[in-house]
Amino acid sequence: MSWTLFLWHVLFHIYILIWQSALTIQSDVCLQAADADVYLDRYLNKAGFHRDLQTKVSVRGIDGKQQCRLLLIETIPSGVYVDLYQVAAMQTQGGPEVYSSQTIDVEAPEYLSTQHTLHVFANFNSSYTGELTADVTLPIHGRYHRADTLQFIEVVIKHPQLLIYCAKFGSLGCTGNNVVKAPCDSTSKSTCNWLPVLYKANKRNLSMFVPVGQVQHRTMVAVVTVCVTSMGCLLVLMVMWRKRCRRKLD
Repeated sequence: MSWTLFLWHVLFHIYILIWQSALTIQSDVCLQAADADVYLDRYLNKAGFHRDLQTKVSVRGIDGKQQCRLLLIETIPSGVYVDLYQVAAMQTQGGPEVYSSQTIDVEAPEYLSTQHTLHVFANFNSSYTGELTADVTLPIHGRYHRADTLQFIEVVIKHPQLLIYCAKFGSLGCTGNNVVKAPCDSTSKSTCNWLPVLYKANKRNLSMFVPVGQVQHRTMVAVVTVCVTSMGCLLVLMVMWRKRCRRKLD
């Protein structure tokens, strides 16, 4: 009987040591992520109404074997929008995973729209220098604005909130008051504890200049629109009248 108790006592202490070791590893990884050097580079590519928002993230100070993922929480202003059907099609070709709890009306003008929040997920790649890197491209489109005295309206796109989740955080992630509960992936079937990290950005914010109609052209546009519409109506009536005359002759 004493041998049985002794064996259980040994097994209990082994379990405690393994549990403490796991907590230590998890804590070390969380501290690495919190103290990592993170750099963010943002670019607006292409021109006109349809642009590509490119985000490059590099992380120094986290072991590349940790299987870490990146989450960008983007706040898209009312002056532009992201087509969720387009990004879903891009995902099948290796594009980023995107989740939104909001319905985005791609036809609404700027003055009838509100800002929307997107969760953009991406995997990190390990570079030869030991950095974790991620490159995310998100297509954005300008909305129509009210006519103005300016030729272009500036739409400011702010930098995202950046969060990291690593496999060695455990099933729930890091613990503490600073963690953020967010979907684990674009399916949003489960939530994980993501660790927000500070970063250094190459620019303060990005600006997209959207062309708008000119108020001073309002009269000219109205006259031309009425004339073109009237001519179109007259043309349709003439065609219909000719067809009717031919039927009578037949």
